[in-house]
Amino acid sequence: MNPDFEYITNLQYKVKNLSSRVADFESGAKYIKMRENTRAQLKEKDREISGLKKELSDARAQTVDMRGRWLEVFEDLVTEHAKELEKKDRSIKALEERVLEVERQRDEALDKLRDKRQEWYDALT
Repeated sequence: MNPDFEYITNLQYKVKNLSSRVADFESGAKYIKMRENTRAQLKEKDREISGLKKELSDARAQTVDMRGRWLEVFEDLVTEHAKELEKKDRSIKALEERVLEVERQRDEALDKLRDKRQEWYDALT
């Protein structure tokens, strides 16, 4: 085969292809097709954005809900802890009163013992 023939044939195919593409642009068919493709892509992106916004909204709502639940649990724990502290304070106060009573009884017993020793000492002397 002749290389010039192949080259010219190849160029003719390219010219025909490019002429067809130019004709599509000149007729406006290509612009319409490009606009439709762009609209379809934009619709798809809008759907995707809409879905992501909904997902974000749901996540925020869930976060707010969980925060509220944690605050309730924390408040319950604080209340429960305060009750236990109050119970321990009452117990400590009761034990302190008991200790004071026992010390008073001990002091009375020591006073009686001292009096008895004094009587015994007086009796011996």
